Amino acid sequence: MDIEGETNEGSFDAGDPSELREQAEETLAEFTPSEEEAFSRASFEEHAYVYTLFQQQGEDYAVEEENTVSSAEWIAAELDAWRTFAEEDYGFSYTRENFEAYMNEQEEQVLQEDTELQVLLDVLESENPELSAQQLEFQYAKSFIWQQIREDAAADAEVNPSSTQEWNQLYFEVEQNVFEQLQENYPELNSSADGPE
Repeated sequence: MDIEGETNEGSFDAGDPSELREQAEETLAEFTPSEEEAFSRASFEEHAYVYTLFQQQGEDYAVEEENTVSSAEWIAAELDAWRTFAEEDYGFSYTRENFEAYMNEQEEQVLQEDTELQVLLDVLESENPELSAQQLEFQYAKSFIWQQIREDAAADAEVNPSSTQEWNQLYFEVEQNVFEQLQENYPELNSSADGPE
């Protein structure tokens, strides 16, 4: 998740696990997430905030606290809008078991390539295993929800399974519906419509 400002990729060695671990430990010394209800807006906001702080540890510029908080709020509201949309339109229901099964399919091709995230998860695991699990939920919430609802969405839209263009169009339409719900449910965030993804 990006925050406002210019990234200085030379400020730390993103491939050095020991340096990344030090960054993660410094982050948790500054802010340790609370254990919230799994897959909730409160949990998303806690973990968006700690992840943003973790990224800032590798930057050479200061970011206003207000911007960091606003970024976390916006991201959490977006993910919560995805969850609410999926529940209301497709009967989505979150279970840790289904999420873990999804992550077992993703870890080899995605998570193991992200050293930065893996180090943060390890440090959170040492602090509290549930915090590590909730950070993972935050990171993969959107892709997990889409994986859970896409077949039903495709059936409703009569998507040709072999057409990449139609799948892309379907995702775009679902995303537009989510953003409409985001604007309706969280009008205070409308001024942040161009906020972080």
